[in-house]
Amino acid sequence: MTTADTVLTRPRVLASGGLTTLRRQPLIAVFTVMVLVFQLSTGSFLDPANLRGIATDAATLAIVAVPAALLVISGYLDLSVGSTLALGGLVGGWLAGQGQPPVVAVTGALAAGAAVGAVNGLLCCYFGLSAFIVTLGMLTAVRGLAQQLFPLPLSGFGTGFAWLGGARIAGVAAPVVVAALVPAAGALLLALIPPDGTSSPSASTGKPPTSPASTFAVPPSHCS
Repeated sequence: MTTADTVLTRPRVLASGGLTTLRRQPLIAVFTVMVLVFQLSTGSFLDPANLRGIATDAATLAIVAVPAALLVISGYLDLSVGSTLALGGLVGGWLAGQGQPPVVAVTGALAAGAAVGAVNGLLCCYFGLSAFIVTLGMLTAVRGLAQQLFPLPLSGFGTGFAWLGGARIAGVAAPVVVAALVPAAGALLLALIPPDGTSSPSASTGKPPTSPASTFAVPPSHCS
């Protein structure tokens, strides 16, 4: 192939690759159009201050979306995510209001969410109940539990706990940094656990190593 042929062919290859990407990821085009419309209609959508505000506001949703996406990828769903998020936040806020350090408050919030998730997983996988029914009931139950435990608004969290929402790390808001780390952790988990649940054979033994998910694996007959 001559240099002229290469010059003529390369744009076609790039265009074909771009169309393939759009077919596989149509939300990229939708997102681009939305950004253009918002920028043209407001004139300030792409301003740095506005983008920082959007990133901070969307940080919580981004954090919650990652485990929810992992559930959908595995063939399940969880309708109790919002109630679980509320319960975890209330537990963390209550612990902070009692004078506990931020590490204890965050650990308590994570423990509350993990407890709800453990109950959902037990009922769905080991007892074979419908994930839709279980998590729909858990949505109402956890919301009621949160309202009973914390009927009044919480306050007085202290400066240490406020750091989680107001601090900046290298000029970036702390919630945005956390929201960036959580998808990275989710991607790493997906990379460690292939879709078929097995790993490549070990180079030293030639035997397939134990899947990272084998500790949590449930026989197919118990999960629907």
